Amino acid sequence: MRKSKEEMNGFDFLKEIDDPDERERFRREFCLLDRDDSGHLLSRDIRGDGYNSQLNMAILGHTEEQQLVNLLGDEEADKAIRRKNIKKERKAETKQFMRLDEARSIYDGASFLTQEHNLFFNAFITIAYKALCINEAQGMPKLLTSFLDEAGGQMDRWGYKWHYIYVHEHSQERGLHTHILAHVPPELKKPFTNWCRDSHASFFWRHCRVTSKEAIDIQIKHPRTTASATGWQWDRIQYVTKGLDPDLIERDPMSGQMKSVFDLIGQRPHYRRPGGVIPFKNRVGGSRLIWHTAQAKAKREGMPMLSALGEKAWTHLKLDSNWLGWEIQEYEVRTRRRDEYRTLKGPACPDEEADWFDQHRGQYSDSELQQLEVRVLLLRKMRKQKEEAWFADDIRRWRRDWMTWWDQERYCRGVAKPLTLEELIKTLAV
Repeated sequence: MRKSKEEMNGFDFLKEIDDPDERERFRREFCLLDRDDSGHLLSRDIRGDGYNSQLNMAILGHTEEQQLVNLLGDEEADKAIRRKNIKKERKAETKQFMRLDEARSIYDGASFLTQEHNLFFNAFITIAYKALCINEAQGMPKLLTSFLDEAGGQMDRWGYKWHYIYVHEHSQERGLHTHILAHVPPELKKPFTNWCRDSHASFFWRHCRVTSKEAIDIQIKHPRTTASATGWQWDRIQYVTKGLDPDLIERDPMSGQMKSVFDLIGQRPHYRRPGGVIPFKNRVGGSRLIWHTAQAKAKREGMPMLSALGEKAWTHLKLDSNWLGWEIQEYEVRTRRRDEYRTLKGPACPDEEADWFDQHRGQYSDSELQQLEVRVLLLRKMRKQKEEAWFADDIRRWRRDWMTWWDQERYCRGVAKPLTLEELIKTLAV
């Protein structure tokens, strides 16, 4: 609620003045100063090229330090500068770490890759910009964007989709660098490596004239089993999220205790270290077929994804968990759901049509039910109701034969007892 002029103090009054030069006039004429939330006087930080701004700088000084000394005196100015430096240091410390929502984007992107596309990440690429002789921050994202775009075009020419996520980091050993997790079909290991690094026609030779393994490290695995593919991918996911803020805590739904997120997901202790301060707006990103837009599109189509991290299903995220890789079974569930929808969109069976017409004999006469127009109208109504029911069906009610985290919690708490053989088999994993 906006304050009245009688309630408004000088600091509130200054905030109400939109014109910066007019604000400087009132500051000078009425000796008004800004304060922070703690009541400490803020630096003037005079800006603008208007008459009053220039006049105030001539009176008080052109630098922040000069202005503070002239306004507050040496001792108070020194305190204000120290407070500001401490605030900047604290802000820089928080920027060293990955946020929880950024980590969730990575986990969800990898999970969606399997749930929706039946694939796992099997390639790990690290781009070290210092070793590529790129020292300007603005050149780094430009190079990364070019690489990701050209790699996507090359994968299309080979007949495959280009799935990836990336994470920017800053370390003492490598300086600014980017980790990329991608899916590269094993048969393309040598062609992709040659295209990327190991030939004079490679991407990095064409763009940087550097092709060393120190600058571009490439690992492409060929897991022989689903278990090994799952384990390798999620180990790499833990590695690229190692910069998560170690002070983040969440509740363990099984014990009810508050614990470190690192401990809840079983993050390897030797991975844990700051991600470093980066000069980019976004620390993480992903390809269009698995990132936020793709997930939202699937949800609009009645196929929302499950997010173990979003729902704090910690037991389904740990590397030693019996449920790691549940996404491959969820892919089968989603395939079955899509088959159900295609069946629903197709022609109804004769018995179903007959039952539906019988339900409407109170609204239509027998002669009307024989008319083609009425029958078509009723069948459209039946299809619409079936589609609305299909879209409204809660994702947790879909038929599954794997132990979900909500099943696990119910059984562990003794809330539910298995009623069928299928449910009994599920409980054996608990």
